[in-house]
Amino acid sequence: ISRTRTTFNVTNPGTFTTILGEAVVDDGIVVYLNNKEIWRFNMAAAPTAITSASLATVTVGGTDESSANASAWKPFTVNATDLVNGTNTIACEIHQANVTSSDISFN
Repeated sequence: ISRTRTTFNVTNPGTFTTILGEAVVDDGIVVYLNNKEIWRFNMAAAPTAITSASLATVTVGGTDESSANASAWKPFTVNATDLVNGTNTIACEIHQANVTSSDISFN
């Protein structure tokens, strides 16, 4: 598992209805906004709990893990009601499909 996070400021979250995002990942991803899970790709379906030992459901490889490949980008939407006024934190966990995987990527 690999984790990354960043913060961003929102001054008036009520002005947003939906936020669009997209990601390219090798192999699976779980995205959180302000500590709430908002999206998962290539992972066990919710409500299955995700832990640091959770594996992606299948291996993603070749052009499917390349940000240069337009079809590799997986879109997701964020409910704007999950935003808070001020500092928001988006965090992503990247999961491999097996414990011996030698590569990882995320965009």
